[in-house]
Amino acid sequence: MVLLFAIISIFSTKLTGPERPRKIFTVAKYGGGMNIIMIPLYSGGYVQYTKDNKVEGNLFCSSKHLFYTSKDTIYRQKISTPGKETILGKLPSHLALTHSADLRHFIRISADENWISWPGSVNINIKSLKNSNSYKITPPSGYRIIHPSAFRPGSDELFYMVHNSSKGELELRFREISKDTDNFAVSPLGTQVTSVNSFQEFFSPAGDMFAINIDAVSKKDKKLRRYFIILNRNSKSVLATNTKWNFEQFHGFTPTGELTFSGKVNGVHGFYRLYMGKNPHVKLVEPLRGSSVYGYFPGRLSVLFASPFKKCSRPRLESITMWGKHTRLLKWSHWNEIVTLDRHRVWGLFRGGTVCSNKTAPLYLMRTDGSLLLRELPKVRFWPLRMAQNSDTTICD
Repeated sequence: MVLLFAIISIFSTKLTGPERPRKIFTVAKYGGGMNIIMIPLYSGGYVQYTKDNKVEGNLFCSSKHLFYTSKDTIYRQKISTPGKETILGKLPSHLALTHSADLRHFIRISADENWISWPGSVNINIKSLKNSNSYKITPPSGYRIIHPSAFRPGSDELFYMVHNSSKGELELRFREISKDTDNFAVSPLGTQVTSVNSFQEFFSPAGDMFAINIDAVSKKDKKLRRYFIILNRNSKSVLATNTKWNFEQFHGFTPTGELTFSGKVNGVHGFYRLYMGKNPHVKLVEPLRGSSVYGYFPGRLSVLFASPFKKCSRPRLESITMWGKHTRLLKWSHWNEIVTLDRHRVWGLFRGGTVCSNKTAPLYLMRTDGSLLLRELPKVRFWPLRMAQNSDTTICD
């Protein structure tokens, strides 16, 4: 009876995302140069969105708009009116240069699609996507902002991180975007760090829980370490976890608020769910057994494992749901990979083949758990996507 209830609870969880996306945008040689075009997935011809000499990239869609960058400038177009672009703002030139293929990571849109944020030279720029309102967050004296920031779901609050290099102090801060002071700030590491190399942050769907893994250099021994923080945003408290849970990486929250992570628990290396509350405990989803976590997709309650195939350096993907169902993706191929995703991380454009060096392998559209795969996308119609890069391509509703 208990098992039946658990299965019903899992299947009744609401999964997000459209039934099927209808458009793919990409940068391709078209109309006399490299331009942004839209390829309808089901009918109709290509639609050209840019026609100029600038080089576009970092495409993504939100709120019926297409966003992209060119050098240090962020642009937006209404999907319904091709060719009418507007400038949203500028990124720091050094960031645009060093992260030219990954600027999407630094441009954030709120869950309700009302706000967008991006790094400034010393601050955070915030702009409304509905009206002319805009704000800036400037760090305290002696601190610098470690980008990117992130919007808390269900509120107008923004998470951002600051670092004081002389003190070695790292702070997590939360502020309502229209306010001049922070709602909450905490220094959770318990040690000094000289620099932060990277971090990944995650909010639970309700916005009440926050998790982050931070790669930083310890000031004490100059070694790069990964730090793991779980924060209850409502109580403003850092959660203590069992010392037998050896985290390697947080991967995000489930729709019902459990935190997923890879690591070792009681000597078993695997992918886990951490249940929080009065009695926090973990549940093994799947042992890793030599595989690595390619990506976690809460919209489909699934994780993709990557494993090597013979001498091929490209991954071979398998989807595993939170209730243990295994699906080899494109099982006839020796390798497969994701070219791009929709904003819900539900639908993916996949590439797969039998020859490791194949740069124009067949393309497939399906959900990230391997469901609703129809057939290979027709080669002639989708030729611009054959060698597409992730930053130059996006799927839209």
